[in-house]
Amino acid sequence: MNRKEKLIYRILVTKFNNNARKPISIDSVKLESDLSHLELNEIIQSLEANHSICLHKNKLLSIPEEALMME
Repeated sequence: MNRKEKLIYRILVTKFNNNARKPISIDSVKLESDLSHLELNEIIQSLEANHSICLHKNKLLSIPEEALMME
């Protein structure tokens, strides 16, 4: 994972934990990062392809348990 992916992943894990592990909108991550929409989408797709996250209709549904324990 590169630096930007780690940043976005950390934001996702934190928001997901803070929301009692219920689905969160990916758009809410955009507000906390200084990335363009295109850059953010590329990172999200990369994380999804690597099975680091599970998405459905622009909602984060799950993150592997070991990542949630890091937070």
